[in-house]
Amino acid sequence: MRNKIQYKKMTWIDIERPQPSDIEYLREIFHFDPLDLEEINRLTYRPKADNHGDYVFIVLHFPVFDPEKNITISSELEMFITKDHLITAHPLPINPLKTAFEGCQEYTSVSERYMGNSTAHLLYYLIERLFDSCFPRLDRIAEKIDSIEDRIFEGEEKEMVKEISLIQREVLDFRRTLKPQRSILESLAIMESEIFPKSLQPYFRDLIGSNIRVWNTLENHKETIKALKDTNESLLSNKISEIMKILTVVSFVTFPLSVIAGFFGMNVFDNVDFMHNPITPPILLAVMLAITIGMLIYFKKKKWL
Repeated sequence: MRNKIQYKKMTWIDIERPQPSDIEYLREIFHFDPLDLEEINRLTYRPKADNHGDYVFIVLHFPVFDPEKNITISSELEMFITKDHLITAHPLPINPLKTAFEGCQEYTSVSERYMGNSTAHLLYYLIERLFDSCFPRLDRIAEKIDSIEDRIFEGEEKEMVKEISLIQREVLDFRRTLKPQRSILESLAIMESEIFPKSLQPYFRDLIGSNIRVWNTLENHKETIKALKDTNESLLSNKISEIMKILTVVSFVTFPLSVIAGFFGMNVFDNVDFMHNPITPPILLAVMLAITIGMLIYFKKKKWL
């Protein structure tokens, strides 16, 4: 799907789920390097920024929330920047990009501010919107972490094992997506060409600051969830230890009682008058009760209970 905005002399073309016809269109109209065009049709694991003189080719990755799987995934974004064209291509829908595109389409003030200057200004606007979109998702992660913390101390340690693992995976995916971006932004901040004039370097240094703010938030989430995981494991271990202690005490208490019951229950005592005496059962019960109470008192003194 190909969408286009034109404002004065500048054009923004956005291509979602590029088709072979879109690649051919870019080849015929703009004569981009075939190797760069091939990047559109294949997954690129590393971001890049190549200056070809008359155009700059950039590949970035941004975290996108998948509501169906309820996870954050990495979405690839290829960008061709010429003197009067910004061309974006991406295999998956990117809502913040769509919002930025519609902003330029609907609001003249936005179009004038960014499309009315240069494609570098428009690129800055787009990347800034993409970074800003990370913060609401990070806030939702923070809310999940707070919920996990509350539920851990409410006695739901076992249920939180999976929840903690899911949050850890989400933070890891976020970090893995964003970590390589800083080097690309740094290269754009020092790039000098007709497309990226020196006067725009402060803009791209500001993007580096946005990247650092997102990264610092991720680091905080990572440390918090790690601490909660350690706490949860300690509470689970303590709970298991308490259960094992109780079972051990029960085993020690019932063992002598089982021995006594088994001993006097043998057939060899059938001819003994004591076994037929009416007071024998109460005496045996009293002995067994005394043993039980004595062992419990002993365990209590040893602070095993």
